[in-house]
Amino acid sequence: MTISRFNPESLHATPGYSHVTVVDAGRLAFLAGQCPLDVTGKLAGEGDLLAQVDQEVANALAALRAAGAQPEQVVRSVIYVVGDDLTAALDNS
Repeated sequence: MTISRFNPESLHATPGYSHVTVVDAGRLAFLAGQCPLDVTGKLAGEGDLLAQVDQEVANALAALRAAGAQPEQVVRSVIYVVGDDLTAALDNS
């Protein structure tokens, strides 16, 4: 079994983890750390939850493409939201 870990150039640098891990035994890919940072590491949409979600989704899609996968092949995702302003952000959209 081969395990490959990498960070696509289209995503920001990571401190101590890889954005993508691919296990060739059955071809599984694990994504990590899809936070609202652009490719330069700059926070996208400071103070704007929906803009940050857009950046996180773009990052996840870039990581999936780098692994040769598509969104419909995702088996599981975990989303963490920090703060209690989610309802207000969604009410204003």
